[in-house]
Amino acid sequence: MWLAAPTVLIFKYKGYSDGGYIPFIEDVYSRTLGSAQGPTHVFVDCEDQTGYDPVFRRGITEWSKRVIPRSDSYCLLVKSRLVAMGIAVARVLVGAVAQRAEVVTDPDAFRSKLEHAVRRSLAERAASRV
Repeated sequence: MWLAAPTVLIFKYKGYSDGGYIPFIEDVYSRTLGSAQGPTHVFVDCEDQTGYDPVFRRGITEWSKRVIPRSDSYCLLVKSRLVAMGIAVARVLVGAVAQRAEVVTDPDAFRSKLEHAVRRSLAERAASRV
């Protein structure tokens, strides 16, 4: 996880994710964007994620419910359309708040959305200093 701009946080998952990651994710988000003024941008690259356990899925779903309403961008990169469809079904179950999350399977589209969010975050920071 790293900040790409003042309000843009990037996650890069590799391997298998278990529930033990949830406190780390919550802590990093809280320390980096928890006190951010205005909307945030979260980008999650799951291309190298090989799977996750039910505790991780429940924890990340609950965390996302709190984060997505604060986000202008919440974008996940997954490696297959099948995974993207599964996430779409989960979004329906989570409710309207999850409709703000976007799932893409094209790395170029992900990078383009990320670059746009970085430019926007930097511009917003510059405007707030004037």
